[in-house]
Amino acid sequence: GGLNIVEKLSTHNITPKTNYHIKLDVTEDGKITVYIDGKLVIETVQETYTGGYVGLCTFKSKEKYENIEIKSNVKEGFSTGLEEWKPSIGNWAVIPEGYRSNNPGRSEVFSVSSYNVTGEKDFVYDGDVVFNNNSVAGLVFGVSDRNNPAAQWYGVYINKSASTKSLKLVKVENDEAM
Repeated sequence: GGLNIVEKLSTHNITPKTNYHIKLDVTEDGKITVYIDGKLVIETVQETYTGGYVGLCTFKSKEKYENIEIKSNVKEGFSTGLEEWKPSIGNWAVIPEGYRSNNPGRSEVFSVSSYNVTGEKDFVYDGDVVFNNNSVAGLVFGVSDRNNPAAQWYGVYINKSASTKSLKLVKVENDEAM
């Protein structure tokens, strides 16, 4: 099965470039705020958000992530040590410059952290996405099942496909494991 976007929470057009710094701020009352390169681009409330694991996702691409950090009043100083990340779907590799997805022929692929943020806690999740080509990549959160991240998740991702240059915040459900 493919993506079933239950709700497109927001879309924001972006200027095409190679590197983006994405910052996601989620509060216990479901307020989701997204910044690109320090600029506020999306602000919305998602009352059904209940928390979950955080991770990374790409779509048919080879992208690199750097400087991934999660801050919460639950667990201070979250470690980005890769022993805490699980490539749930697709190929991921540690490289000197960061963490790379290498999945040009696959649909959505995930690497999910062992860090589970409950819906009662505020957190900030940010990192740099370095694009290799015109593709799709971003940060995911609210992953309900670390072993099957495609089942249900929220995501903020940049789409740099040839026809679309946008940032989207979505809630996704998929009836089939990949």
